[in-house]
Amino acid sequence: TTGYTKPVYLFLYENIFFFKGFREPQKFIGLAALAYAYLAGMGIGSIKNRKIILILMLIPFIYTYKMFFGFSGALQPQDYPKDYYETDRYLSADTADFNTLILPWHGYMDYSWNKNADKRLANIAASFFTKPTISGDNMEVGTIYSSSNSPRSKYIESILKENTTQLGKLLIPVNVKYIILKKEVDYRRYLYLKDQQDLTLVKNTTSLLLYKNQNPVYKIYQADGKDIAPLEYEKISPYRYKIATPAKKYVVFTEPGNWQLGASTLLKDQSVNVFEYAGGREITRDAGAHIIGGIISAITLICLLIALKKTA
Repeated sequence: TTGYTKPVYLFLYENIFFFKGFREPQKFIGLAALAYAYLAGMGIGSIKNRKIILILMLIPFIYTYKMFFGFSGALQPQDYPKDYYETDRYLSADTADFNTLILPWHGYMDYSWNKNADKRLANIAASFFTKPTISGDNMEVGTIYSSSNSPRSKYIESILKENTTQLGKLLIPVNVKYIILKKEVDYRRYLYLKDQQDLTLVKNTTSLLLYKNQNPVYKIYQADGKDIAPLEYEKISPYRYKIATPAKKYVVFTEPGNWQLGASTLLKDQSVNVFEYAGGREITRDAGAHIIGGIISAITLICLLIALKKTA
């Protein structure tokens, strides 16, 4: 958007519900490109002169010649800083099942090591680090700080505002063993992490600060009030966990999403899945959508192979 179109776009974004799905303007360009591709194909199909068809096929190359020369330097392929890989190896060496909290808490932010003119990227943690991460999903558009419906994200946002010296203890419910503070944008706001009594700085690199939670954390635990203890489990699949029989009233499962534990009641308004235990040994969630997607993909692949064989 430009200085002229930005106010119009923001007005539509804030007042028309489906516009939020098009928060990046280039999504509209994608729709326009799809329309051009479809309509152009129909038009070219009606032309009989092959020379005209050849000329028309050259038009996209004429308009997009810069694509073949790196977009005139506008886009540059680049790698992550070396200390990102170093930190990832450090976390991967820890065989425990934990989450890593990524700060600063922003859904989008500028990265100083990004050589492109536009340094802003969506949060890169989930796609880079091998271990599971928890990172900002707040949009921060205009007056809207966040439109996230994630209870876990809301919990993180609330505890980051607390005046505490034991942040690690508050992170136990979401299974956070490490905190990565990227030295970008407003990271100095989070330097109070060094004053936390239950966090230890284990790495200080050019780009990152890595803190370790000194409190024991668990992916699945049992609890009675504030009395918590680990609960042994076995991961059968991404949609099914088998647990030992708990000795306490509640079973806490720190994975997000809609999970079920037998006939146990899922407590409402919790940052993670908390069950009032009433029997059952398996924590499960519906894998129907993923199974259907897999079946559709398999059928599509088979059809393509059959079509390829017929044309061979």
